[in-house]
Amino acid sequence: MKSRFRTYLLLCAALLFLAFALACRGTSSPETVPVTLPTFSPPQSARPLSAGDLEQLNQFSTQHQAIAQEWDQFHHEFDMWRTELTSCSRSSVERALQDFAVSFNVVTEQARDLSRAEVTRELADSLITAAEAEETAFRQLRDHWQPNSPSIFEAVEQSRSEAASAQRQVEDQAEELQKELYEMTDPDELRTVEELSVAFGEVSDAWTGIHDDYEVLWRVAADLDDAEIVSRLGGLIERFRSLMDDVDRLPDSDVVEDEIEMLRRAANAESSSLSELFETLAKADEMVPSAIWIPALPEGDETTPSIELHLEAMNAAIDEAEAILRDTRRTIREILDGSASEDLDEVISFVSEYEMLRENWNAFHERYNQWRRTEGGCDRGEVLQSVGQLKARIGDIGRRVRDLPQSGYLLSVYNLLVDAADREEGAIRVLQNTWQPFTVDAFIAVDRERDNANGLRRDASIALQELLSRAEGF
Repeated sequence: MKSRFRTYLLLCAALLFLAFALACRGTSSPETVPVTLPTFSPPQSARPLSAGDLEQLNQFSTQHQAIAQEWDQFHHEFDMWRTELTSCSRSSVERALQDFAVSFNVVTEQARDLSRAEVTRELADSLITAAEAEETAFRQLRDHWQPNSPSIFEAVEQSRSEAASAQRQVEDQAEELQKELYEMTDPDELRTVEELSVAFGEVSDAWTGIHDDYEVLWRVAADLDDAEIVSRLGGLIERFRSLMDDVDRLPDSDVVEDEIEMLRRAANAESSSLSELFETLAKADEMVPSAIWIPALPEGDETTPSIELHLEAMNAAIDEAEAILRDTRRTIREILDGSASEDLDEVISFVSEYEMLRENWNAFHERYNQWRRTEGGCDRGEVLQSVGQLKARIGDIGRRVRDLPQSGYLLSVYNLLVDAADREEGAIRVLQNTWQPFTVDAFIAVDRERDNANGLRRDASIALQELLSRAEGF
């Protein structure tokens, strides 16, 4: 009788200790862990533990120990996996963007070091502008990046597109320049230019002589009668017709083809203006020219507007022709003086420098493209696959917990462990459904629920140990 009473007291003490531990657990955390306290009737619990009860208790303890080890191993493996997930962390992106912003400066400096001779200055400036714009875009990306915001990369893509366009234009222009300069230095072409130089010199002198005589005509027009003015203009027209024939007979040269065509157009324009002026003055009833280019005509003369407009058109045609003569003269002199050969050397040197720049520029883009394509090595699919495996692991642990014996005096311990498993399973399931790379709060829920589960597991272990200790005295 005394033995049965002692057994009853020990079992009651164990259950009271478990209830006290659960009460303490509930006041130590801001998140209340729901616990179902066991209910028992003193008459039934007063009976001593049978051999079957002791065996079930020992079985529970053995299985719990194995589950606890596996559970701890799960936590260890989870933490290792999480630690190795550095490529998906926010800091990894920030470091990468800092590196891109800094390392592109090498490309910009190389662009600024391009040769800027007169013949290549425009090409170099175009590349410098493009490189500086792209560098600015990478700095802004570094300063304003936010996780999972693809629009932030649009400015970089736009600057890259504009830079690529600038590179293509430079390549086309450099190729055209080399072609033209090669032709200028070709021996056969040089002989043609020499012949052209002689013929052009005669055309230029004759053309300038017509301009000089035209100017003199209006300087002395005040001393001439109308018929004399018209007669002298007619003589200039005859001389200009002969000049146009000489322009048409200029030797064809590929390297100054554009200049010769411009000369012909200018000659036609000036000839038309001169003829129209002649016809207008020949029909005028009265002319009172001034001592210089545009005559002062009588007020109210109906021919005044027409004459004045023709004089202005003639002066504009002369100015344009003089400019084209100067440009053609300079181009021919540059070819014959050998400056074309020097320009060719400058362009060849520039192209060599540009090719090295383009190689480094492209290498930078390849590295950036690789980072963008792989998100810096963060493989979303692989991460989610790993989370799925982790969910399966914790799910297996949860099933083993639910398979533990759940007799009356073990039910409270059982419930604590099931609650702990449910919390961690739920946290991993949420992680699988909501995980995004590069965020700082991806694992907050997992960490919180692990803390709660660990607290429940500790309470269960304490209660189980107390039951085992008390059972030793049965």
